[in-house]
Amino acid sequence: MRRKCLAVCVAAALTAGCWAHVGVRIPDLPPAAREPGEELALQVNDAGLLWGDGRLGDEVARVLLASGRFTRVHYPVIPRDRPPLLLRIDVKGSLNEAVAWGVLASVATGFFLFAPAPFMPYFTDLELRGSAALTRADEELERFPIESDAHVTHAIFAPPETYRAKARERVYAAVANQVLIEIGKAAWGPGP
Repeated sequence: MRRKCLAVCVAAALTAGCWAHVGVRIPDLPPAAREPGEELALQVNDAGLLWGDGRLGDEVARVLLASGRFTRVHYPVIPRDRPPLLLRIDVKGSLNEAVAWGVLASVATGFFLFAPAPFMPYFTDLELRGSAALTRADEELERFPIESDAHVTHAIFAPPETYRAKARERVYAAVANQVLIEIGKAAWGPGP
């Protein structure tokens, strides 16, 4: 009976140690356009995004098309007779973990036989930096920086693939919204 009770307590503690919180600031989108704009060709270079999965361009294309400002967004394949409006995005990203804190928290968790595991936070930051250039017929209209960060606080047993996927999705959404806002400023003015 004692073993069963101990096993249930250990399982509950380990399950409680699987939480994660992802914090990302996502800018609000401008109102949808009343009339569709023109076609846009999109080129995304996210090869330097260490924690990426190659879907940043998909999210940017989806947000641009959903905004109603473009009749069509050509991505990932751009036709030979590409539209005059071209958006190039180049990003790099890094994954930073609080290593010193992680070692101290791991030692404390082990020393106290996993008792603090459900409560001991670990920290991971996903950073994205880059730039985008909007051109019309090879004439640059606007160049602007792209930045986004995800701050993840998680427990020792939280599966990395779960919280990193959530953080990645939120960073992609933040970047896509930022790109749409900046394109709107360049092509249509600051808006209402």
